[in-house]
Formats: sequence, structure tokens, C-alpha cells
Amino acid sequence: MTVPSFRLISGVVISLLATAVFASDHAIAETPSGRTVSVAGVESLVEALRQAEQGDTILLADGVYRPQSLLRVSTDRLTIRSASGNRQTVILDGSDLTHGELLGLSDCSGVTIAGLTLQNVRWNALKIDSDRGGGVHSLTVRDCDFRNIWQRAIKSVRIREPEQAPRDVVVRQCRFMNDRPKTFADDPADGPDGPFGGNYVGGIDVMHARQWTIAGNEFRGIRGRSGNARAAIFMWVDSADSLIDDNLIVDCDRGIELGNSHLHPGIETHCSQVEVRDNRIARAAEGAITVTVTRDCRLLRNAINDPDNRFRRSIRIVGANPGLLVADNRIAGPPPRIEGDANDSITLRNNRHDLPASPFREPE
Repeated sequence: MTVPSFRLISGVVISLLATAVFASDHAIAETPSGRTVSVAGVESLVEALRQAEQGDTILLADGVYRPQSLLRVSTDRLTIRSASGNRQTVILDGSDLTHGELLGLSDCSGVTIAGLTLQNVRWNALKIDSDRGGGVHSLTVRDCDFRNIWQRAIKSVRIREPEQAPRDVVVRQCRFMNDRPKTFADDPADGPDGPFGGNYVGGIDVMHARQWTIAGNEFRGIRGRSGNARAAIFMWVDSADSLIDDNLIVDCDRGIELGNSHLHPGIETHCSQVEVRDNRIARAAEGAITVTVTRDCRLLRNAINDPDNRFRRSIRIVGANPGLLVADNRIAGPPPRIEGDANDSITLRNNRHDLPASPFREPE
């Protein structure tokens, strides 16, 4: 593996040479391979999805689309994108949904979703239902805004068969933002009598991920009612061979989490060979990066700006996590810490902490 070099500017690391990656990053097709279907209005969008053929490109005219029920995608090589290329002017709004989910994918491969805003959704904005049929594979989500999503912006579920695992997925150059912390009114399923206290909200939450790339995205304000939301990026339940790279995470209750303390029956490891590198995380009160029950994962060159973290958490390693490498991270805040029964196969190398606090450069 190539050894990277760094430039440190006010506590923020800029990588000058990238390492090899675990995940694949399949090409994003810009030229339609089949029919081009132009739609304007939610009724024509629903009809275009109903009649979609393999290779179709559905182009959405500028406007606000307010479906009343879940939009189901189950056609191979389908592209759904804005005609203008401006994600701010083509909006899928979930305010009128009788169902809590906006866009559902099942039994399909090669789908691209690009240049859209998905907003005001009670549960999940983009649901990857890999437990249906042959699963969801080779999915690309790029240049999309997810705003005010009150459970998960992107969610993949548990699977029944190994071949259903969602693989070869790219989420790139998207923005995930909630305007305020979640309230009980946003989601009756997460009410005052429930187990989560209004904190069941996160950004990307994926199980059984294979060859995922989550890169170049921005996450802001993903917060629970009492400050205990789920992570901006959460990968768990037998996920492997994936890359989380160059994401900006600001003012979210949790930053990036690989695994947690709960293992489903038959699952021995949450994540294996997942690389978390070159991410910038600021003010994640519950922890910037946490790894639990992983194997052969890497945390490389991440920049964390949270000197006043209330729990003194920057990089938190819980349990054994054999083969974990934590190297060249730059932290304005407390040092990486190991909790529980760790072993000698965890390597911490050249991590600097208590650097001067400095805001990250905003994306252009």
C-alpha cells in the first residue's frame, strides 16, 4: 500500500496521495441506454415508473412532486434524474404521503438516482428493500439533497439470502441536512411512549453492505430530540469491503459508526475490511468515529474538530476489533480511546490530538 503524505493547515489534514481502496466505484452512465421519458407532475412520474423498461431514463421537469404513496422502483438500469441537472429545483416532497417512505427500491440492478431533492419524509426517504426478490445491486445515488428526513435518508434492511446483499453501491456528492432536531410530532412511531425518545433519526444506515462507496457527501444537523440520534453514517450487520471517504459531517449527534454492541443471531462481525478515511467531522457530541465488533478495518487521515466534546470522545474503539488500524488522524480534541476487552491486534499509529480548534473549509 502506498504511504500517504500530509499537509496540516490549522489542524485540518489534506491528503496529497491516496491509498488503495477496498470498494469498487462503478462508472456513472451519463448517456441514456434506452428510452428517454420526460415527466412533469406527480401523476406522470407515477405512470412513468409503472411503465418503466430496462435502460429507461426518466427526466423530471422542475417542480415539486408530492406523491401520496410510496414510489416503487424495480426496473434494471433505470435512471431517475432532473432534466435541468439542478437538484434544488426538482423536489420529491413526502408531506402528503399516507406511507412513511418516499422512494423504495427492490429487485433491481444498475439504477441511478441523480440531481433531485427528497424532503419532508416521516420515515425513510430512499429505502433499499434488498430482502425482496434478488436484492438491489449496482445502485448510484449522486448529487441529491435529503432534507428533513425523520428516520433515515438512505436505509437498507436485513436480508434473508446472501445473494440479496446490497452490493456495488455509490453514494456521492449528496447533502443530508435537517433544519432542527427531531421532535415527537415528526414521527408518531418514535413518540414519548417508544424506546428511543425521539432520537430514532440518522443519515445513511446500511446492513449487509458489500462494495459500497460513500464519498464526498455533506451531513449537517442530524440530531435527536434529546441529543442522542443515530450516526450520520452507520454501517453494520455483516458489511464488508467498503469505503467511507472525504465526507463532511457537522453538528450531528454522531459522526461515523461501524457496528454496535448488538449482534443479530448468526452475525459474528458487523464490519470487515471497511476503510474510513479523509473525513472531516466537527461537533459530534456522542462521538466522531466509533467502531464496535469489526475486523480488519482502517481509520486513516480523518480530521476531527471537537475540543469541547462533552463525553471526551473523538475516535472510540469498543471491544476487540481485531486487525483495526487507526493511523494519521488529526484531532482537535481528546485522543483515540479503547474501551473494553481490546487485544494486541489493534494498531494506533501517528495520531495527533489536542490540536488547535479550526473550522473546516466549507464545500464550494
